Amino acid sequence: DFERLTAQNFNAVKIKLGRDWDSEWKLLQEWSELLSKLPLKLRLDFNGALTHETAIPVFEKLASVHSLIDFVEDPT
Repeated sequence: DFERLTAQNFNAVKIKLGRDWDSEWKLLQEWSELLSKLPLKLRLDFNGALTHETAIPVFEKLASVHSLIDFVEDPT
């Protein structure tokens, strides 16, 4: 619950990604409206799941929600 985390003074949430990008992207899109109203940023950790080739389309999609992202860790 993002509101609860904000109430507890958290300013970022680390999310592990890279297993099922299509489903993960849908979740990020669903969360984007709510997160845009909160002082909470996402730290995305792909655990090296992306290749140089797969990283390009992922980062192109992430560009549309870049204001919600604090940083991206270990993409490749």
